[in-house]
Amino acid sequence: METPSQEYEPVRQAVEAARQAGLAYGAVVCRTSAALAWGWGVLRIPPEPHLTIPKNRRTARLRLSGVVVRKANLRESEIDGGVTTPARTLMDCLRYLPLIEGLCVADSALREGFSRSRLDELAANARGPGAMKIKLNARLATPEAANPFESALRGIALGVTGLAVTPQVPLREKGLFLGRPDLVDRRLRIVLEADSAQFHATVAGINREHRTLRPARRKRLARTALHLAAGAAPSALGP
Repeated sequence: METPSQEYEPVRQAVEAARQAGLAYGAVVCRTSAALAWGWGVLRIPPEPHLTIPKNRRTARLRLSGVVVRKANLRESEIDGGVTTPARTLMDCLRYLPLIEGLCVADSALREGFSRSRLDELAANARGPGAMKIKLNARLATPEAANPFESALRGIALGVTGLAVTPQVPLREKGLFLGRPDLVDRRLRIVLEADSAQFHATVAGINREHRTLRPARRKRLARTALHLAAGAAPSALGP
């Protein structure tokens, strides 16, 4: 298992809690807890570890507390060091998470080196409940997304009729590099950016940045007739 790529204390704590819970209950770390363990970003850090136990295992004697338990009969080939393998983790997240949260995991997995061809193969072979979600997110996923909050904003934008955004587009005007915004609709000349408290001390800090730095950026973009929309991820996604 890899060390989580996100240098973010809540992530480290969540990964360690999941590992300890898996050992304590003889269970396998799964879903978003497993995604974090493999160093992938998720939209929401799970407040409790997600674990998988065999379907025929009784839970009454385990005295489960502070964990979310799923029942599934995993093959040995789907477990690696007490955690579902990257392939099984990704398929579980795409199958069971809401569409946008699944997209966040898929983007991050590709960004961290999961094979594009392997994802396409897994999606093509997906069957049963959630298979259509798997296939859709596999088609939409891209390693170009910088972080889960950008992925979530892109997921929201995909539902807006007439809006077609591309992540991390380098913008230049007369040879001058203007920046690499999170999302750009070239046809409508709209720039979307998503900030999160993960990369700022507080949401208030995000709003302060919008009041100070964003006006200067808006002026640069205005010279090329581009329109900037920026906001904190919590505002865009709700509670």
